Amino acid sequence: MVRIESKFKKIIDLINQRSPLQKKRLQQYLAAQDEEFWRLAEEFTLSYEKLLNFEGLDVEYLVSAYLNLCKNMLKEQVRFLKTGKYSASSQGAYENIYLNKAEMMSYMCGLALSQFLWRNHYAIYQFFCWHISRYSSAIASYLEAGPGHGLFLIEALRKTQCRRYEVVEISPVSIEITKRSIRLMADKMDMINFREMNIFDYNVSGTKFDFITIGEVIEHVEDPAALLKKIKSLLSDDGKVFMTTCSNCPAIDHVYLFNDIAEIRDMIHSCGFQIEEELVLPVEDMSSSEIQNYRVGYNYAGMLK
Repeated sequence: MVRIESKFKKIIDLINQRSPLQKKRLQQYLAAQDEEFWRLAEEFTLSYEKLLNFEGLDVEYLVSAYLNLCKNMLKEQVRFLKTGKYSASSQGAYENIYLNKAEMMSYMCGLALSQFLWRNHYAIYQFFCWHISRYSSAIASYLEAGPGHGLFLIEALRKTQCRRYEVVEISPVSIEITKRSIRLMADKMDMINFREMNIFDYNVSGTKFDFITIGEVIEHVEDPAALLKKIKSLLSDDGKVFMTTCSNCPAIDHVYLFNDIAEIRDMIHSCGFQIEEELVLPVEDMSSSEIQNYRVGYNYAGMLK
């Protein structure tokens, strides 16, 4: 049971006050969560509040960022149902979001909070946590492409004892958010090599990694198959890849449209990977026929080798 003085509870209360549409969904979702969830959510909130304070912001900003994320996704969903296409381009997203500090800060903060407020995002986070722990003893080198808000990278830092950590991120804003998050939540800053660049341009001779994380990245490029092949070239012989993406999930920076999960699996296999384990989650709780009729999205997470 969450304590009344909980910082996370304060966030929930603020969301409920400002968005009645969110209130019912959150009540149903949160009522099913266990003590571990509340512990992790509170830990996240306390650390993220410090990050926000560093920027002169507070939890009210975090709530606004989350609600803005939800509003933008709803707008994109309406447009998608009319056109059948995503509205973003990779160049447009780079210029309008990834290089724009105000936009990117809001976007990343909203997504970070969604890790604990969206059923699928939390399930995927747990899926990652379990697998990074499972393989931790075999991981000597770790690469993350596109860490975004940094929460998955932080979990990897906590669970592994690598000789080397590499982070490749195209957005300077995301890199700064990730660095500050690590200083607050993990203690391995001096072991991480940050590279502000496109992952396609990452070329270090002979470099291979035992574990590569590429979360919510391939739908942001025009040629995700080329990106997966690039990741494959960086993987050690017995290495693992944690990858997430989605189908029929429009967002302000989603570029490549996967029409269904079969397309995702086909691309994974065509790029030389095998799927060891996967998590497939519909965005809405609907029947299979309703999901097809309304082009409801799916979140996908896979452990690849």
